[in-house]
Amino acid sequence: MEILAERLGIHCITRTEPGGAKAGNINNALRQTRNPLVVIFDADFCPRADFLAQSPYENAWAAMVEATGAKPEYFYPRKGQALIWAANLLHGGSRQNDPGRTRWSQVTHYYFDDCAYFTPAFSDPLVGNLDLRQIVDITTGELAPNIYVDRPVDQVVRRGAPPAPVAQSAPVPGKLPKDFDPALYLSLNPDVAAAGADARKHYLRFGMRENRRYR
Repeated sequence: MEILAERLGIHCITRTEPGGAKAGNINNALRQTRNPLVVIFDADFCPRADFLAQSPYENAWAAMVEATGAKPEYFYPRKGQALIWAANLLHGGSRQNDPGRTRWSQVTHYYFDDCAYFTPAFSDPLVGNLDLRQIVDITTGELAPNIYVDRPVDQVVRRGAPPAPVAQSAPVPGKLPKDFDPALYLSLNPDVAAAGADARKHYLRFGMRENRRYR
């Protein structure tokens, strides 16, 4: 690959170590050139439809940091310490100084009652497509509903639309159909099975929007 890149006059960047996040290489490449970027991922990373989902926000983040003159602040937790924040915080990891030591950490999301939570990168609220989070109540182990104003999101009537009963098997945003069969979904969608994706999560995030068969 390096020889071909040199022959074509392309700057090729590769990892010297097999471990570590691939996103670090992308950020490194973007800092070195303003030319079009071509990325080749390892087979263990593809196929994934959302691997560049955060890219639309890169320019906004960079502009915000430049405008505010913000500088990174480093958190060096000792055993048993935790960092908790209740607002949007631009965060990430630095280069791993010692490959022999783990950099894994526990991340916990806390949710307020009676709210709706969705991922903006995978949502289009203007047309009613919301990638709703699947929130589990740790006290009961049951899924907690996403609430809009005073009722679950799947019960909210869109403005201008007359109330209509929802069929038992009709797709409802953020909710699996009652007759959904994970094994059958993977059988009907072999590309999803080949990717090793979770049937339920894939249908909620992509399959429903793509009108994929599940029965």
